[in-house]
Order: sequence, then structure tokens, then C-alpha cells
Amino acid sequence: MLGLLIAGEGFVAVRDWFNVAGARGVALSNLADVVTIAAMTAVAGVVAALAGGVLAWPAGRSSGPPQRALLVIAATVAVGVPVIGAAVSGQMTVTTVGAVAVAWSLPWTSGLVAAAYAKPEVRRALVAAVAVCAVVAVLSVVLQPQ
Repeated sequence: MLGLLIAGEGFVAVRDWFNVAGARGVALSNLADVVTIAAMTAVAGVVAALAGGVLAWPAGRSSGPPQRALLVIAATVAVGVPVIGAAVSGQMTVTTVGAVAVAWSLPWTSGLVAAAYAKPEVRRALVAAVAVCAVVAVLSVVLQPQ
């Protein structure tokens, strides 16, 4: 999930660096380098997520049916978080909804879907990771200097 969070932030930064990070102090002549680094970060996050998933899946997968409640929660997070995020930001645009989805809700959704299919001990760890990420994300928005 961490790899997907890193990839999401990288993809959003590539798409719209100025709105994502403010780009204060970045000379326009350096913007191409900054965006290239963001793209490399996004690719590295995808590679890390795939490698982690491939290595962890066989040992962590449950043999029983998926936890349907977690799948419902995952679907709610996938759709609800981007809409709420855009509404809170005051920018209810497709771009903002998409940025919140790519940076936050889709990585969290992937963690919840994986948890639905995981063994109980792995499930608890995945749900806890998603919860911690959500708390940190909310705090980063609430505590952001104006």
C-alpha cells in the first residue's frame, strides 16, 4: 500500500506540480527536472507495490471467502473519499476528484480489498495501515498552514 501511496503522489505531482506542492521557490527552468523526478517516483512506487504484492500475497491470502463488509467499505472509500476531499477543498472539479482518488482513496481501497481476502492477522495489519494513513492524511489537511 505504501508503494501505491508513493506512486499516487508522484502521478498527481507529474500532472499538476504547482497545485499539488505550491512549487514555491522552484524556478521554471528547474520544473522539467522536478516533474521528471516526480515521474520516476511514481514508477518506483508502482514497482514497489507490485513487488510487495507478489511477495506477500501467497503467504497472506486466506483460503476462505472474502470479508464482504470490507469490500463494501472499500467501494465506499473509493467513491466517497474523492468526493469529500474535493468538497472540503472547495474545488469540486474532475481534476481534484481524480487527484484525491489517485493519491489517497485508490491506495486505501487496494489495502482494504487485500484485507478482505487476507488471513485474519494480515487483515488486521492492513486495516490498521489504512486507518493510520487516513488519520495522517486528515491531519495533513487540517494542520496545513494557510
